[in-house]
Amino acid sequence: MKKMFNNINLYQCLCLLAILFVSCNGKSDFNIITSGDKTKPGVVTNIKVTNTPGGANISYTLPNSPNVLYVQATYISNDRNVVQTKKASYLLDSMRLRGFQKSQDYKVSLKVVTNANVSSDSVVVTVHPETPPYLIASETASLTPDFGGPYVTAINTDTSEAVQYVILYFDSTTQTYQHFYQAYSKDSLMEYNVRGFPSEPSKFAVYYTDQYGNASDTTYSTLTPLPEIKLDKSLFRTYVLASDAPANWPVSQLWDERYSADGGSDASSDWRGISTTGFPVVCTFDMGVTAKLSRFIYWPRLGTWPWQNENCQHFAIWGSNVANPHDAQLPLQSERGDVVGDWTNLGNFEPPAKPSGLPMGQTTAADQAFAAAGFEYGLSSQNPPVRYIRFEALDSYTGITNNITAELTFYGNTAW
Repeated sequence: MKKMFNNINLYQCLCLLAILFVSCNGKSDFNIITSGDKTKPGVVTNIKVTNTPGGANISYTLPNSPNVLYVQATYISNDRNVVQTKKASYLLDSMRLRGFQKSQDYKVSLKVVTNANVSSDSVVVTVHPETPPYLIASETASLTPDFGGPYVTAINTDTSEAVQYVILYFDSTTQTYQHFYQAYSKDSLMEYNVRGFPSEPSKFAVYYTDQYGNASDTTYSTLTPLPEIKLDKSLFRTYVLASDAPANWPVSQLWDERYSADGGSDASSDWRGISTTGFPVVCTFDMGVTAKLSRFIYWPRLGTWPWQNENCQHFAIWGSNVANPHDAQLPLQSERGDVVGDWTNLGNFEPPAKPSGLPMGQTTAADQAFAAAGFEYGLSSQNPPVRYIRFEALDSYTGITNNITAELTFYGNTAW
């Protein structure tokens, strides 16, 4: 009895080593014969199916056999009729199937396979996945007019699964729909602002895919993008609030169209806020007009200073359209749309990575030229119109509770 037990353990250890070996080599081939026992195994029993969005979880009881290596599921998950296989080690009593094209019945064949590569009889079960996330995204897709193009949204009901959106535009020259942009998202609200199209009737489309090769039908829309202008900086005025950081260099230099890398000095062209109480470091100003903002360009302290020193790694833009808005202590953590007193969070941002990838304190000429062009950020058309702006530096690269910012330029529409 003890000898049999030792043999069983030996077989299982060999199997485990084989599985680990192929796993470390990036392979999933369980068909490595490690036993001479050609006994046909029994089938899985006590099968239970739990349907999920685009998939199913199948649990079972393995046959009472020391020679079992894995359970294999064979099925067809879409209209392309390609046979799929999924294997689960004998150490498990369930498997997770994903990638089904739609919510309908699918047949799944389960077999037990031994160390000697001997298969059991098949047991066929029926699964009925719930509607896959990519199809729900398609069903909830929306294209509405935004600055320079459509604002494209959809709902992702399963944030554990990435859904890809593919945006198209109609090319009047070729009379065909052309690819514009695509990206995978796990966000519950997938959204994207298309930019760059004139304010005239234009055709756009979107469809959704998953990582398993399934694609939805295409949603089409004809709409007129909203016009966009650069806001007139001659109307901007400082609007000091009690929680603003003392300005070592004037806030008005945020909109003076001068930059520290253009031959001037930092002190004559940038805003520098200094806080003795920690972050955030905040400044406030009046744009002079109420506008629906579409985007802005942020210039950090330039020259050799980007991605270091008193430049911020994270910042937020807040806005208000209240006449003479009151002061409010802005939080270090907030989401777009959060309201604090008279102020609404318009978005949270961070500078893009430096092109060279060099560590902090080192930059190339290309890095410096990249920063000198400014970092552009889109603003959601779902934000309210605003007249007053608060720039909130949430940190700095060195941790020093100061912030230096060279310039801010805003775009939008004053006749929304």
